[in-house]
Parts: sequence; C-alpha cells; structure tokens
Amino acid sequence: MRASARTDNKLRKQDKGERDTLIGAMIVALLLAAVPASAGTRVALVIGNSAYQNAPFLPNPANDAADLSASLGRLGFDVKH
Repeated sequence: MRASARTDNKLRKQDKGERDTLIGAMIVALLLAAVPASAGTRVALVIGNSAYQNAPFLPNPANDAADLSASLGRLGFDVKH
C-alpha cells in the first residue's frame, strides 16, 4: 500500500470519527431540548473528547462541544463542561 493511500485512510477514519461525534452531540441536544420547560431546571452535560488513548488528537470535538454548550445555554440550559 502506498504511503498516500495509508494517509488517505487515516484521514477518512478521522473524518468519520469527528462526524460521529458531532452527530452524537446533535442527538443529545435534540433529546435534551425535547424536555418540557415545566420540568424545572434544565441541565446539560457537554463533553468534547479530543484526546482518545488510541487515536490521534482530534481538534473538532472540543470546538463542537463549545458551540453546543453556547446553543444550549441560549435555550435556557444550565450547561456543565
């Protein structure tokens, strides 16, 4: 296998991991947003893990978590980082 093909495979895996993290965060946000307002204080725990033990550093999960935290904060959630 050529070096460029190995690099392409690594990039595809990294892109998939970042996409999966973003999709998971969106699902959590949608589920949390569906909670009725009468339920009292709305709390959201947002985790953006960029440092997996067996994978290269991923810059986007931390950025995605910050964006999601800001959005949930605007929706009235007490966001915990």
